[in-house]
Amino acid sequence: MKKEEITKNKLWWLSWVVLIVCLGVTFFGAYAFKQRIKKDAEQAFNQLVDEIQQTIKSRMFFYENTLTALKALVEASENIHYGSFKHFYNTLYASKNHPEIFAMGFIEYVPHDSLSEFISTTRQQGLPEFKVRLKQKASDYMILKFSAPFRQNHQGIGVDLGANLERRQVLEHARDEANIYFSPKIRLVVGKMKPALVLYAPVYKKSANITSSVIERRKALIGWVSLPFLIQDLMQKIFSDRQLKFLKIRLYDGEKISDKALFYSSQDIVKNEEKSSYMKSTTFNINNHILTLYCGTRPEFESLYHIKSNLFLLISLLGSGFLWLIIHLLVNTRYQALKQAQQMMMELKINNDFIKESEAKYRAFFEGTAEGILVADIETKKFKYANPAICRLIGYSEDELKKMSVIDIHPENDLDFVISEFEAQARGEKILASNIPILRKDKSVVYTDFCTAKAIIDGIECNVGFITDVTERKQSEEMQKKLEDQLQQSQKMDAISTLAGGIAHDFNNMLGVIIGNLSFARSIVKDDRELSEILEETLVGAKNSQSLTRQLLTFSKGGEPIKKNAYLNPILKESATFATRGSKVRCEFHLKKDLWSLKIDEGQIYQVISNLVINSIQAMPEGGMIQIYSSNVTLKSNNSLSLVAGDYINVKIKDQGIGISDKYISKIFDPFFTTKKQGNGIGLSTAYSIIKKHGGHISVNSKRDLGTTFTIYLPANKKCAINTNDNKKSIHNGQGKILIMDDQEPILKMVGRMLKSMGYESSFATDGVQAIEIYQDSFQSQKPFDLIILDLTVPGGMGGAEAFAELLKIDPRAKAIVSSGYSHDPIMANYKDYGFCGVIPKPYTKRQLANVLNKILGEKKFYIDN
Repeated sequence: MKKEEITKNKLWWLSWVVLIVCLGVTFFGAYAFKQRIKKDAEQAFNQLVDEIQQTIKSRMFFYENTLTALKALVEASENIHYGSFKHFYNTLYASKNHPEIFAMGFIEYVPHDSLSEFISTTRQQGLPEFKVRLKQKASDYMILKFSAPFRQNHQGIGVDLGANLERRQVLEHARDEANIYFSPKIRLVVGKMKPALVLYAPVYKKSANITSSVIERRKALIGWVSLPFLIQDLMQKIFSDRQLKFLKIRLYDGEKISDKALFYSSQDIVKNEEKSSYMKSTTFNINNHILTLYCGTRPEFESLYHIKSNLFLLISLLGSGFLWLIIHLLVNTRYQALKQAQQMMMELKINNDFIKESEAKYRAFFEGTAEGILVADIETKKFKYANPAICRLIGYSEDELKKMSVIDIHPENDLDFVISEFEAQARGEKILASNIPILRKDKSVVYTDFCTAKAIIDGIECNVGFITDVTERKQSEEMQKKLEDQLQQSQKMDAISTLAGGIAHDFNNMLGVIIGNLSFARSIVKDDRELSEILEETLVGAKNSQSLTRQLLTFSKGGEPIKKNAYLNPILKESATFATRGSKVRCEFHLKKDLWSLKIDEGQIYQVISNLVINSIQAMPEGGMIQIYSSNVTLKSNNSLSLVAGDYINVKIKDQGIGISDKYISKIFDPFFTTKKQGNGIGLSTAYSIIKKHGGHISVNSKRDLGTTFTIYLPANKKCAINTNDNKKSIHNGQGKILIMDDQEPILKMVGRMLKSMGYESSFATDGVQAIEIYQDSFQSQKPFDLIILDLTVPGGMGGAEAFAELLKIDPRAKAIVSSGYSHDPIMANYKDYGFCGVIPKPYTKRQLANVLNKILGEKKFYIDN
């Protein structure tokens, strides 16, 4: 006790020495910090000035680019119309996005002898009331011809800008140097007088060689484009709140700083204003025009850094006082600390016995629990401990795991995710990490939940992970997700299919009017060869548009094929040749001469071949060869294609493209799947749908960089008869009454004209109810109709199928043709099953209508060679 008191008395001075030393260090540090603050303030000031200067230059560069674009517009059309000039201004949204731009103008160079012609031409170019305003006669004039917006600058249109000597000099400099020049400082009236600058750029004739000499430039000169802008409006827009808060900003015209040359000031100038701590004037040249930028600091800027310096001094003084207090307390409590240390040694011995008991309990829990436990060093991610349960789960022994780290027991593709979860748990941001994949020793993968807690073990901060096997739960969740995705995709496809079918129906109705009237017009202008050829070319173009509706209909829920007997080889050649037209790819055909016939929808099969060839073209951007093969094959029962045994036609389309990777090969026929930036993902899915609806099979074989081969099987029909007259134009002549029902009036008129030219009398109905009324009246008056043409679908009304069922009740011998622009309904493909005697899909030509009438009414046929 005595020794402790003597020790404390000897050290009474220690806290005061510490206080004196701390105060000395504090004042020295405050001085150094203040110097550093001044340097930082100067750097911040210079940075703000540089930002302002760069902002001004960037905006001037934008104006130059805008003026260059306007110049290109005028040079591209030497006789530019005011409407085009005004459209360019409106396209920029200048009045909204750049209100500082006063206007955009075009100044035309006009020799005195050409003044009258200039006025006449300008009035024809969109300004009928254009007048010239000349102060005096001269040998040539520089007249403001166009200005947008017109209302804001209409008083300047027609003024000779060359009458002002300074402005004439600037315009002549721009002309001779073929460069953009600034005008001297001017003032524009926008409510009140405001300072402004004008940019001028010369415009030359397109064919002129302006690089040769000044004389050639003068000869080639058309005029100038101009862009005046208000300096104050520009500055108020481009400066940030931070710049305006901390700086006094002024912009002067030229190198001298004077009130006369002042363009802009961020605040009012007073005579005896307080001098700034930091000031800087910089001069810069923009297109041969010199501007001077003056910037000085405001009190807000300077107080910001003074506060930092004073705050540092205050905190340092408080720190010194606090350190003195701590040393003083330590000296006075030394004895109490030694006494407490002795007592703690006694307690430590007691706690050591308790720790040994706790360790035994922990070891029993660690080794006996059914949950896996892994302990990993947070910093190195290496394992320190592993219990028997985790060893059984992943197949490694504890000694093997202690030589491994976190990255060694997880699949490589999932490492980024696993590491991010581990680090989040280490930071305490989360406790549970779900569905963590673990790579077992036998390379199989199990999914686990990691529940972690942080602990200090052997002096090292560790993550203690409690691991539960959730592989079965993961598989169940994936199956549920897959089923939900399939349901969502199915619902999305239903909606898109309905939309696609509706679009195709409406488009086919429009095409029906176009194609029908074109074919009718062609049939009545045979003597005019040139007009006939024009109509024929237009008709071919309209028919090509049908490919779009075919694709939409096939992609929709239906698109049922309307089959007829055909030969496949001509379709292969025609579709492939058309698809490769204009590309770097060519086709090589290996077609069997005696290929069997088959029963198909020619338009849909044409579309399949086109889609596959286009896919090959896109796989060969540098060009190449596509080989197309056709052959006869007979498949036996239980074949690998799961097709019915019988005769088939086999088609192969082989390219030399980049191929398809294994991970995508199983998805290429899925709707909307594509790996191309410009693809829509429906080409191959459409082809797949068409082949399946024809009772066939389509498959693909591909290797990366070795090309792709598509293989198609279609049922053959060797006994079918193909009409050899299909390549001739048939004309039908007859007499009688035909009732036409369609909700589109232009289609009614078109079909009526066709039938009238064939000798028939036509009656029209816009829905099924009206058709029934007209037919019943005619039937009861003993003047029945010989034939009815019914539109299958009538929006909001009775369609053709329902109407025909009612007509058969009135007249069981009634004959009807079904027609539609939407072929998803099975009636179009199996019309005979519903009592119809013919079908004609929209759009159709006069020739196609004549073919159907020939088959049904049995009148005499006339054939004319194509």
